[in-house]
Amino acid sequence: MRESSKNIEFSLFKAIYSYVDSFACLRSVRKLRVLLVVAGVWMGGVSVWGQCEPPNSNGDRMICANQAIPALTVTVDAGETADWYNASSGDTLLQSGSLSYTPTAAGTYYAESVNNSIPCASTTRTAVTLTINPNPAVPSGNAAQTFCAINNPTVAQLTATGDPGATIQWYSTAVGGTPLASAAALANGTYYASQTVGSCESDTRLAVNVTVADPAAPTGTSPQTFCAINNPTVAQLTATG
Repeated sequence: MRESSKNIEFSLFKAIYSYVDSFACLRSVRKLRVLLVVAGVWMGGVSVWGQCEPPNSNGDRMICANQAIPALTVTVDAGETADWYNASSGDTLLQSGSLSYTPTAAGTYYAESVNNSIPCASTTRTAVTLTINPNPAVPSGNAAQTFCAINNPTVAQLTATGDPGATIQWYSTAVGGTPLASAAALANGTYYASQTVGSCESDTRLAVNVTVADPAAPTGTSPQTFCAINNPTVAQLTATG
């Protein structure tokens, strides 16, 4: 009777193996996992498939839309690596055998610890999120702004309007460069304004043509003579501009 029972169990195991092996979409390690779980049940309810601790996230990442997408990373115990998924459960594998994963879009990704030499896998996955914030639009403002040289105008006197809470920065170039100091003296030329909202700066800039007016001194006759009896006033002085 015992021999007959063993033959039945062996036949059932072979049937299960054939059924699991027929799923070409499952990786070999997944097939092995299923079979080992079944074997563990037959060995008294204790699975021989080990359990790894879930990975530790090295932190969520947040970037601006015009920045390069960084790698998401995790750490695991010695001798282990990680598989990456786009779901907290299921078999949608994105990348295997790596402690880092570089996504192509914002979202939450999940890392699972694996050690194929034991074999073992964590029963839960660690979520790591990539957030991509949009860049603000170009600020608005007058495209031509004029100042008087006699007032010693500076960058701080340039005007542009951004989103609520935005910080305006001025540059001497349309792309790249270093923000100008607010105390920098203005000169004739084009200045460019960007706005920063949170940690993201607009990737296009408002161009402002600046004119620093410095007219020449007027001409006239000197000295100019008047008669006191006529009660002369400043209005009677003459000069030509």
